[in-house]
Amino acid sequence: MLFFSQIGTSKALAKRLCDWLEEDRVDLELVDARNYNPEALPKENLVVLVASTSEVWNQTFTRGPCYSDGIPFEAKFFADWINDYYAAFR
Repeated sequence: MLFFSQIGTSKALAKRLCDWLEEDRVDLELVDARNYNPEALPKENLVVLVASTSEVWNQTFTRGPCYSDGIPFEAKFFADWINDYYAAFR
């Protein structure tokens, strides 16, 4: 389970989801997307992405560098990589 989190909300949700799924014998590794190489995605069996979509949080509080639209660098990189991969696949 990959999470994108600036203030910890997405990380907390991802942790709760992992714990909940583990009760049903679905074991997922909790990984901060900043520490994940998108090139490894095709090798994964199951991927769950957890990311905050609140524009309020992005505009009022940032812990690290962001693009002008409030999207954290690591999330933007990951999203751009997926879009490029999809475009190349078609």
